[in-house]
Amino acid sequence: MFSSKNQPVGTFLGKGATFKGDLIVKGALSVDQNFEGQINSDILIINEAGVVEGNVIAGLIVCKGKINGNATALKKLEVHSRGSITGDVHSPVMNIEEGARLNGSCYVSRTGAIANHISFE
Repeated sequence: MFSSKNQPVGTFLGKGATFKGDLIVKGALSVDQNFEGQINSDILIINEAGVVEGNVIAGLIVCKGKINGNATALKKLEVHSRGSITGDVHSPVMNIEEGARLNGSCYVSRTGAIANHISFE
């Protein structure tokens, strides 16, 4: 099973930090503050105070904060009860908790089909 519990977070965007630009991270990325741009990561965790303005692509996406952009998860997408995504989501497996917000289209398809449509446009 592909889980954030199996891999320690190696890269943090912590409280008080703001980032603008594109970021590619091998491993896990935790966002606790404001990020503006594109993210590509093996595991992406957006915590309660985290806000991402841009498209994200990761093997596993865990959204407890906000994503304002499209989200593509190659393995699994989780939106927790206080999480919010405004944009289209693509993933072969999705878990959207009660209270979570999703404003956009939702596409569930095989991993290979998702990988063929990845772009940072």
